Amino acid sequence: MYLIVGIDPGTTLGIAALNFRGELIALHSSRDMGLNAAVKYLMHIRPDVIVSEVAGDVSPTPGFISKLGASLDAVVFSPKQSLSVREKVDLTAGYGVENAHQRDALASAINAFNHVKNKFEHIDSLGVEKADEVKHLVLRGYSITQAEEKLEEKEAVEEKIEVEEKDTGVEEIKDGEAERLKKQVKILNLGKQNLEDELKKREEEIKDLNIRILRMKRKYSLELRKDPEIRKRDKSINRLKNSVRSLNTELNGKLKDIDGLTKLCGRLARGEVAGIGIFPEAVNGITWIRRGLRRRDYDLLNNFRIALVDKKIRVDKRRVKDVLTADSKVVKEIAGCGYIEAGDAEALEKKFEKEYLVGVGGLKKIVNDYRKERV
Repeated sequence: MYLIVGIDPGTTLGIAALNFRGELIALHSSRDMGLNAAVKYLMHIRPDVIVSEVAGDVSPTPGFISKLGASLDAVVFSPKQSLSVREKVDLTAGYGVENAHQRDALASAINAFNHVKNKFEHIDSLGVEKADEVKHLVLRGYSITQAEEKLEEKEAVEEKIEVEEKDTGVEEIKDGEAERLKKQVKILNLGKQNLEDELKKREEEIKDLNIRILRMKRKYSLELRKDPEIRKRDKSINRLKNSVRSLNTELNGKLKDIDGLTKLCGRLARGEVAGIGIFPEAVNGITWIRRGLRRRDYDLLNNFRIALVDKKIRVDKRRVKDVLTADSKVVKEIAGCGYIEAGDAEALEKKFEKEYLVGVGGLKKIVNDYRKERV
């Protein structure tokens, strides 16, 4: 599915998403919602979602919207002039908006859609195959003919790859799993980009510190200072040098994280590893518990299938229903991203099926029923 997304940036972020028929797919607002959280929200609307265009309601385009468009590889639409409150109210009349942030985000999306509505209707009237994909390419500057030719080239390449994979014995990945992996890779790439931006910022800080050190050394060589003053300046230089060493160490760690994330993206795409969630989140029903559980946590935990638990964490088995708990020693971590090897994931799934899916109600239910009959 392709989306046109409207954004109202600020302390409370508003997000609205329309499909290529102008139908409302999602409407949301949240306080302190940053770039990563906005991307994650849009990526989880549907497994096959692709954001084609990101729009705001003011001109010039705010920096947050430009960064979001770059993160999603989407076209950024900027109105020629800012929308008035009356225009936004008229555009969103009939929709159930909860606040001004949702209204402004929805008005931005509708305004962007209206800008290309006639072109979309023309494409539909031509009866072209894969009309939404053609529209997606047209938004990126292709003519209709060029878009159709590009899609034909893409299909030819995909058919060739599919034949080569069959010849080499590579198993097919289910469409849903492939889309999930694409999302994980996109989110990891976003994290990588943020780390690279942070590295550039730290490099500038180091450069400024080195300039300050050079200036201070030159000043010492040109001026005669009393001994107490010299000792004071020497201490200041040593503090700056320690800051430089600390930043260099941190930079090296960030570079290793980026390299690890890049390799992890490739392994995820090849199906060599499986992603997991860190409690209270889960991926494919698998969560990793790294902190002590509170009473209210068990309601959420019982929605999952498999819980990987650190040895130091105590789980009250009486409160856990149909959830397989296992030692978290199989978990690996790179830059805050948890994952397990494909073989370990398969073994856990088989153990879960054996304990909870065999027969009526699972093996544990059979044992419990037998105990009740014996009483």
